[in-house]
Amino acid sequence: MEDISLHLLDILQNSVSAGATLITCRFVKIADRLQLSIVDNGKGMDEETRKAAQDPFYTSKNFRKKKIGLGIPLFAQSAKMSGGDFSLESEVGEGTRIKVEFVVSNIDALPLGDVALTLVNCIVAHQSIDFVLEIICEGEEKFVLDTRVIKKEMDGISLELPEVRKYLVDAISHQVSKLEV
Repeated sequence: MEDISLHLLDILQNSVSAGATLITCRFVKIADRLQLSIVDNGKGMDEETRKAAQDPFYTSKNFRKKKIGLGIPLFAQSAKMSGGDFSLESEVGEGTRIKVEFVVSNIDALPLGDVALTLVNCIVAHQSIDFVLEIICEGEEKFVLDTRVIKKEMDGISLELPEVRKYLVDAISHQVSKLEV
């Protein structure tokens, strides 16, 4: 995967597939560290599945010829190559929490990519799921985007409207730009 937004997309799709109704993405930038956590309330995993999910030769997807699930292992590898860390916590019926940390000054740290477009596309494609985005940068006010609030304010207006999508992408892009070095 070329950037963090592609890893994020993979994890968000895992959350959707796990039946999550609420997904929270939190970016925290402090000094030379970028932390990303994705928490969902999906079906969760037992200990065996959680361990297996970190193995590149395991997948829960039902493919006939392809039994490889590289998303989580590659995300972990990307974080560790930058001098950061990766953790995965999950309980059956409780959901899953993935936390990744990158050392942004490390030459092996991935670029952010288009996080805003990735998130907005997921929000629009899965309008029955609630998303919360939090961005916390040292010395800045915390940014929170909660689709439950947006949907209530929109009062039935579709998030698919070009003007709405543009507004969301612009608002998120402005905040994400603060995460970049």
